[in-house]
Amino acid sequence: MKQCFACVQALGSLPGEKLARVLEIISEGANALATGGSAEEVELDIDMLDNATLFKLDQYTTEILAVRRLLMSGLTVVSP
Repeated sequence: MKQCFACVQALGSLPGEKLARVLEIISEGANALATGGSAEEVELDIDMLDNATLFKLDQYTTEILAVRRLLMSGLTVVSP
């Protein structure tokens, strides 16, 4: 539960341009339930995501936020 909460917080702090990949990861999960009436807002029941999807989301958000912290600290990041 604690890890799920951390993942939700990390998702909320991602820059907008990274959210498309989040939606791709979620849609890859077989039992993902995401609803919403527009492209502007999507409601997600995070408790319905399987562990594999949560793990992928955690990896993705951790990577993006780590790069963001490095950039903010003035270090140069080289993309693979």
